[in-house]
Amino acid sequence: MHGVYSHETALDLHQCSNWKAAKLHMTVPQDFRRSGKAPEILRLHFADLAERDIMTRPGLAYTGPLRTILDLLAANTLPRHVLRAALLQMIERGMIDRQDLKQAKIPAESRRQFDQLAKAMGKR
Repeated sequence: MHGVYSHETALDLHQCSNWKAAKLHMTVPQDFRRSGKAPEILRLHFADLAERDIMTRPGLAYTGPLRTILDLLAANTLPRHVLRAALLQMIERGMIDRQDLKQAKIPAESRRQFDQLAKAMGKR
């Protein structure tokens, strides 16, 4: 797979926030190379995603709910209240559950930030 919608674009696709990104965000494999300049509207992120982190529907591939939240935490580009509200909606809608949170391989810095978000909403 060449790339999947991610970060703010994936958050929009999950319909868990009113936040509108100024650019389309895509995650491409680490070894992805472009022959020309990327369009101004596109923001590329480089990571090798696991299949479990990708959702698809006809014509679209995008990061799943938990991966989307973790990417946004790591990028630190959205206000915390937006992330908190999105995470709460994902939990309430059954898109992320407590087992997902316990089993997730979250880097230490993201784990700390994630735990702060979860604590602030009273959910774990």
